[in-house]
Formats: sequence, C-alpha cells, structure tokens
Amino acid sequence: MTGHKFEDEILKECDIRGVLDRNLFKEDAYFVGKSFGTKLKKMNKTRCVTGYDGRKSSPALNREVVRGLTEAGIEVIEIGLVPTPVVYFAVSELHPGGGIAITASHNPPEYNGFKFITDEGPFFADDLKELAEISRTASFSTGEGSSRKENIIPSYIKHLSKFIARDLKSFSIVWDPGNGAAGATLPYLLERIPGKHKVICGDVDGNFPNHHPDPSVEANVRMLQETVNNEGADLGIAFDGDGDRIGVVDSEGYLLQGDQLLTIYAGTYLKENPGATVMTEVKAS
Repeated sequence: MTGHKFEDEILKECDIRGVLDRNLFKEDAYFVGKSFGTKLKKMNKTRCVTGYDGRKSSPALNREVVRGLTEAGIEVIEIGLVPTPVVYFAVSELHPGGGIAITASHNPPEYNGFKFITDEGPFFADDLKELAEISRTASFSTGEGSSRKENIIPSYIKHLSKFIARDLKSFSIVWDPGNGAAGATLPYLLERIPGKHKVICGDVDGNFPNHHPDPSVEANVRMLQETVNNEGADLGIAFDGDGDRIGVVDSEGYLLQGDQLLTIYAGTYLKENPGATVMTEVKAS
C-alpha cells in the first residue's frame, strides 16, 4: 500500500481537524484509523473505542476510521453518537487501550476531525506527528480486526451520578446542549438531578440551527440568557458541540468565564483538600 499524506494545516497540537472536502477528506479518516491502529499495536494494545458527535459527516467518517482500525488488526468497540467525554470514560471503563472521538468540538458544521486518547494518557503533539508519519510512509500494521457495538451511556450516567451531592438543593436550571452531542446523554442525567429543569436546543442536529456551539462566546448564549430570565431560573448551563466544555449563566443572565468558574470550583476543592495545587490556563477574563 502507498502512503497517504495529511494536509499540514489539519494537524493541530491536540487533534486533527479541518473543513470537510476542503482539507479534510473521507479518505483521511480511513488512514487515521489505520495509522492509530498501528500505533496501538506498537504499544502492545489490540482494542480501541470509537465514538462520534452529531455532525452530519460524523457517521461516515466513523465507518472509515473503523475500517482502518480493523485492517490494522484492532478489535473496535463502537459506542456511537456520544459526547467526547463518554469516549474517554469508555477507555477507562472498558480498558480497550485507546479511543478515537470523531468531532470538531465547537467549530462550525462544515468542520470535522479526530481526538485521540490511550489508557496511558493523552495523545497529542509528537504523537500526532508520529501518526502522520506512519500514514505518509505506509508503515502500517496488518491483521484481521473486528468491530462490535456497545451502549456505554447507562454506565456513564451511573458514573456521573456518584458526583451528585446527596444534599443537593432543588434548583431551577436551564440547559442548552446547543444541538450538539450532549443532547444524546443529558436527558438521562437530568432524571437523577433534583429540581426543575428546562432543556433548549436539545435535539442533536449537526447543522446547529439555533446558534454556534461555543458557549464561551456571549452571542452564543443569548437564547440561554433569555430563557433563564423568562423562567426565573437559578442558572443556565450550555455545552459546546461535543460536550466537553460548558458555559454558565447566572440568575441575572451574566455569563461566567472559565477562570471565574475555576475560582468557584477551587473554593470547594480547597476546602476538601487544603493546600492542594490548582492549575489554570493562560486565558483570563
């Protein structure tokens, strides 16, 4: 087999991401699977989880990833349409060795891409360069892999339920998955949280018809702000396209930025873990 070169601009620091049919193609997904499968085999791992977000192109890209993985001799566990954190949970829960999430996170509908993880930790930077080199030089493992489907969502919701405080007060909360992948799991979680809940933009729709799925931008949480005000709710919580980041609106419609949320979380964490280290990022409000 001849090698396959990915466009340089889709190779990011932490993932592979681009615009479908402009610099990211269905063929790329096949070689992503084949190259990552080869890397897993080098790490003495033989199984991999795949999951995908709600973008229109994601199911087809997943099929190609699975084809590449199985041709590299990997046993694939397909968990279907899920938020990215469910893929990470599945790697921890099912012990497959690695996982791929087909997603472009908070990017517009025409984008898609791939996030990776192994049971040894994150897969990024030099790991992605090695993956691209495996593909370019056609240094692929071969074998007869297989694939099967598994519904991991019940186990994931059960896991999340462990973190719901038993004395949690009954709040009125508005939730906005932004028509992203979080809409596939949120209803099951809300059954376990006390209080009054209203969900907007809950249907998974890869066209993101209501607003762009990036809750860190004020313009994208206006629907949430308005609904919180109209409902007299205590707060609103929005998710990005693949459900691995949130935006929070308070009872007056004020959007809390990430570092502001961190101070709230850190206050609770440090009460329970005095003197512990709290890590933040370079962006600040």
